[in-house]
Amino acid sequence: HRPRLTRTNNVPTLGFTGDRYWFRFAIHNGSNRGVSLLLSSNYASIDFLNYYVVQNGKVIDKFETGDQLPYASRRIDNRNFIMPLNLPAGEIQQIYMEVQTQGIVQLPVILRSLEDYNRYEQRFLMSQGGYYGIALIMVLYNLIVFAAVRDSTYLLFVLSIGAYAIYQASISGFAFQYLWPQFPEMNQKGVIFGMSLYGFAGCFFAVSFLRLKQFHGAFYRFYSGLGLLFLALFLLTLLNLLPYNFAVRATVGGGVFGAVAVFAIGVVMLVRGHKVARFFVLAYGSVLALIVIDAMGKTGVIPSSVFTEYSPQVGSILQF
Repeated sequence: HRPRLTRTNNVPTLGFTGDRYWFRFAIHNGSNRGVSLLLSSNYASIDFLNYYVVQNGKVIDKFETGDQLPYASRRIDNRNFIMPLNLPAGEIQQIYMEVQTQGIVQLPVILRSLEDYNRYEQRFLMSQGGYYGIALIMVLYNLIVFAAVRDSTYLLFVLSIGAYAIYQASISGFAFQYLWPQFPEMNQKGVIFGMSLYGFAGCFFAVSFLRLKQFHGAFYRFYSGLGLLFLALFLLTLLNLLPYNFAVRATVGGGVFGAVAVFAIGVVMLVRGHKVARFFVLAYGSVLALIVIDAMGKTGVIPSSVFTEYSPQVGSILQF
């Protein structure tokens, strides 16, 4: 398969596919001294990714990685898949990359010096520390409020925040790096667990926050049924009763559908004069808009970038 690359979208983005893909490019060191570089694929949810380095017609190095192998097998301790390269002066090396995954195939490849990568990591980790720090603060704050007023709405919001943070940590590779490095299967399913629990908690949070049982029985039944479907998806995945490729598609599709449905019903309630819906529409409108941007970037509808990749985090911060 030959993915289409353009000047404005040079990240191979192929959507859901179980096919195996090969990529090839060459690196020329035109200087009079050897250089050391890091070749990184900055999308952590790839099942199998193999690097082959060819010089003068011979394979001089091979690196097998991916989130289906133990974290300890990586050459560099990092959430991304990094291959160290040593280029002798005046030489040309060809790089072959073999990719296969059951989820979304996306391959943002970046070549950096060690110093440049360290600077990038410092800025990136600072932003991620801010994101997870805000999520943790909101979890603790709402737990305290729940303990004081005993309103289940706060507890549902805590579950929603925590589940979405787990989803983000799983898809970005942080959970595999810090929480379960010896359990590749958990790393793969963490995306489904996080998103399905987020959908479950989000639906019942909407029921409670908008008081749908009192104001609109049809919306109450719809949300409750949708929330139970997300719970069933979580339990079936937990018990290994669903194929992973089906479960991940159902999670992504259900998540987008659920976000649209939740937002739409919030708008209806707002039009009907339900004042609390103003805050609800603002919060879920933010997260919906940025989830859609992320989905469009991952499926190749719009060019993939750092913003599209981490736009759901921006949306969830606004929601929190």
